Amino acid sequence: MKKELEFHPGMLPAHANPNDEAERLPLNYLELIFRYKWRLIAGALVGLLIGHLLYLKAGPEFEAVAEILVQPKYTPPIKDEEKMLNRGAMPSEHIKLILSPLIASEAVRQGHLEELKTFRGEPDTTEVVLDGLKAKRIAGQDRGHSNVFDIRYTSKQADDAKKVLESVITAYGVYLKKSSDEQAQVVQQLAADATQAMVERLRLKDEQYNQFIQSVPEEFRSALGSPSQATSMQTNVAPQDVIEKLANERSLNLIKIADLESRKKAVEGAIAAGESPDALEHQIRRFLNTTDGHAAQNQSKSTEIGIYQSQLIPLLLKEKELARDYGRHWPDLVAVRENIKSIIRTYRNLGVQLPDGISTDTMKDVPEPAKVDLVALYLAEVKQQIAELTIKEEQLNQLISQEQIKKRAFAEYQSRERDLHAERTSLQELWTKQLEREQSVAIEKDSNGYRMTSLSPVKHALVIKRMMKFYVAGAAVCLFIVGLTCVLRELSDMTIKTVRDVRDIMHQPVLGSVCEFAIPTDRYSSTSGVPHPALRYLHAPSSVEAETYRTIRASFLVTTENLNAKVIMITSPEPGDGKTTLASNLAVALAQSGKRVLLIDGDLRRPTVHRMLRIPQEEGLSDVLKGTARFHEVVRPTVVERLSVVTTGTPPSNPAEILSSAELGEVLNDCRGEFDFVFLDAPPLLAVSDPCVMARHTDGVLLVVRLNKNPRTALIRVRQLLQDQEIPMIGTVVNGVPLKGGHEFGYTYYGEYAGPTTATSIAAAAVPPSHLPVSSPATAASELSQV
Repeated sequence: MKKELEFHPGMLPAHANPNDEAERLPLNYLELIFRYKWRLIAGALVGLLIGHLLYLKAGPEFEAVAEILVQPKYTPPIKDEEKMLNRGAMPSEHIKLILSPLIASEAVRQGHLEELKTFRGEPDTTEVVLDGLKAKRIAGQDRGHSNVFDIRYTSKQADDAKKVLESVITAYGVYLKKSSDEQAQVVQQLAADATQAMVERLRLKDEQYNQFIQSVPEEFRSALGSPSQATSMQTNVAPQDVIEKLANERSLNLIKIADLESRKKAVEGAIAAGESPDALEHQIRRFLNTTDGHAAQNQSKSTEIGIYQSQLIPLLLKEKELARDYGRHWPDLVAVRENIKSIIRTYRNLGVQLPDGISTDTMKDVPEPAKVDLVALYLAEVKQQIAELTIKEEQLNQLISQEQIKKRAFAEYQSRERDLHAERTSLQELWTKQLEREQSVAIEKDSNGYRMTSLSPVKHALVIKRMMKFYVAGAAVCLFIVGLTCVLRELSDMTIKTVRDVRDIMHQPVLGSVCEFAIPTDRYSSTSGVPHPALRYLHAPSSVEAETYRTIRASFLVTTENLNAKVIMITSPEPGDGKTTLASNLAVALAQSGKRVLLIDGDLRRPTVHRMLRIPQEEGLSDVLKGTARFHEVVRPTVVERLSVVTTGTPPSNPAEILSSAELGEVLNDCRGEFDFVFLDAPPLLAVSDPCVMARHTDGVLLVVRLNKNPRTALIRVRQLLQDQEIPMIGTVVNGVPLKGGHEFGYTYYGEYAGPTTATSIAAAAVPPSHLPVSSPATAASELSQV
């Protein structure tokens, strides 16, 4: 036994995918729409009518439209940071305000909208106004100054819609003016309050500063930079300046001490070395000359020691020199002595103790110069100066320490004074700016806020969109209902609708399809010898259906050549699918192409082949299987060259048992050598078991399926039956394909090429011999019903 026929993609056109399962195929909605297009169109028309009726019942609506321009008032050229009023609202805020209950209620109040016909009986007129009010920006930017807004109001009354929109626009204009005035007053008051607060802060800061100055010691006030608080006795000297002066004084004092120490050591060294009095005197003179120079630089320091060093000792030395050189009565010597006496008297009055060796009393009377030890006198003087300078150094150190303490206290006062002065200065600057800002507010007061301009008068028109909504909604609902009905019908209808359904369920290639065609009236009797009009390939070779048989013939030849198949059983799932018509037309087409074809009527229960070819029902296949006749005796020629037919013969009482005999296989094997193709017209597969018995002796099965007749379950059962019996298949042929829906096989093109295929044209195409008798219409109809 042969296994189920296996096909590969590309072998034949319109092949099936063997991996698909199609017990429940997905709906092809495009095909469904095309199939039920008239129902859908009718549903849409009904929906439009319903929508129109609903629109008339609901009533029309009118829409009032206006455009307004909202822009800031004129603003003087003031700096941006000084503008306090013109912080205008954003466009989105304008829209929110227009659509707010505040503006709507004001419009109702000003326009007395509750008296309009639209709002009669409404509990809340404001809410109704807001429901029909719309606003949007159509020009401008968020940060732009000028913006154009489109405002609309919808109502069932045209005049009421216009009135409401005008009231809303007027109310918004009043609101803009009122809000700008209120804002200006508020901001101006805020500016005045801020100025007054700034003045009070500045006054308090001045009082705080003055209190601090009063708490500063007298000696620091002038140095802190407050001349108004200083007295005439104060000097503008800071502790730092005093410390610097004392440090300089201390440095000079140390230098003097060092100088005197060096002189003392020099004189004591000379004495220890045994220098002569003249040498010592000369050294002292040299020191005194140096001292005179220093005395000239420090003339302002009138101390006793300085006077003694710079005047008395030089006079004594000069007195000694003049007395030695000129005598005691020399006028200059007398003058020098008078000067010495004057100095000594001054020292005495001052309480200064003179060095030993100087006697003023003896100097009055003794004409000779007094004997004075100048070296001892000089050393005593130097020691006394060193002691005094040492004491002065200690005092200077104490003064510097005191001034440093004052310096730290002064630094604290100075830092506090600087902070208070900076705060006063900052407050003064803020006060100045606040005064300028208050003046700016006064200038901006009249130019604050927004102004509104109506760009076009309020117009109203019928709302077309509302009408379209009713129409579209009605049509959509009806289309949905009709479409849902069609889908449900399609889902509940299990019949095969398309060629694709056959291919997907059977998992076999479709060799072709036969379009629907009307069989013309049979004008000849069953014994006339003229084939039945259903043989379209013979009677109307130029028709569309004849062309479909040629297509099936081409696919059949390619398939059988690949499979080396000669004996083919032609069957169908159920009776009435057109298997005998297909077998007869395909046999005629193959015979006319030059093939030797044998058509055997294997339906021993309801034979029909002899009626198609108008051959007498005499001895046939059943007689051969019974052994009452030989096979070559029952083969009869037909009017078609190279086409032979074997009828069923005498109807047997037990067809299944006769077909199960070995004679059938032998007969078919004998036919392989004499004919190119042997067609065995078998009964329907699901009606009887005869086809399964006969299929074992054939090379394959050609299944005929009729659209809109065979259910899906029938094809599934056929597929399972063939698979279970391991019966090979050649392919399937789809019968009853609509001529306009046969796009898959190009019937539209063939229809244009071959012309119309009406019953009249088909009947005219078949010209029977004139000597044959004509059968009655009743006989023709009876024969056609059995085909």
